[in-house]
Amino acid sequence: MSNSQLHGTGVNSPLLPLFFQEFEKIKAQVQEHANILPEIKRLQEHITNLESR
Repeated sequence: MSNSQLHGTGVNSPLLPLFFQEFEKIKAQVQEHANILPEIKRLQEHITNLESR
């Protein structure tokens, strides 16, 4: 294989789409957690109110 053939088929090339795929999955999970957080806060306040009775 000549140098010009090797150029552009770097080790990273096949892995990059995979990386972005995983990144999108993680982003979606983080978004889900962000939606859950206010709910957890609400439940914690509810529990605190019940305990203080």
